[in-house]
Amino acid sequence: VLFRSVQFNAQFHSLLGSLAGSGVVAREVDRVSRLPLASPSAFLQGQELIPDFQASLRLAQLQHRAIFEGCEKVWDVLRRIGEYVRANARAEIHGTVEEGAHLFGEVYIGPGTVVEAGAYVRGPCIIGKNCEVRAGAYIRGDALIGDECVVGNSTELKNTMMLNGAAAPHYNYCGDSVLGNRANLGAGTKLSNYKIAADKTVRLRVGDEIVDTGLIKFGAILGDD
Repeated sequence: VLFRSVQFNAQFHSLLGSLAGSGVVAREVDRVSRLPLASPSAFLQGQELIPDFQASLRLAQLQHRAIFEGCEKVWDVLRRIGEYVRANARAEIHGTVEEGAHLFGEVYIGPGTVVEAGAYVRGPCIIGKNCEVRAGAYIRGDALIGDECVVGNSTELKNTMMLNGAAAPHYNYCGDSVLGNRANLGAGTKLSNYKIAADKTVRLRVGDEIVDTGLIKFGAILGDD
């Protein structure tokens, strides 16, 4: 058991060291690298930390990971989507845009992506590799779409980030939202972003505390899978 703990922790520290330059996982590097290599208790602690570390590792591998750096709360990224997309979007088509699709402004389309006839995409917008933007989709701008995503028929996106493999395939609305890796919205799901009491910012319950996000518009933050 001791040998396994030493071997496991050595591999764990080696991986952490290789990612030390990433601001996204700096917290895990600092926290986990303090565990002694030869301690069985450190091995167990390392096991407990693995899910958190794996989440940071997935984020570190994300093409647009820079948008999350420095965010203290997960919803802070909603304020950054528009600025990030405007700074990085460029009018380039590396995939397929069918005749009858409508593109306006700075729209980047990655390799293998298909924009079907009848889709409407207004920039700034970044769409990754091997995505489907289906007939009737409406992307209103400030959209950051990862790889292998689906924006389906009659789906509308506005100030939204879709991580790799996320899907909004049928009659969905996503406003001021983030969809995690491989998150899938059921048909007709609406991530409404505007309160009836429009004069108040959106507040959330976090544990026993009510937190004011400072946001007037806030749809949803969906985790992976």
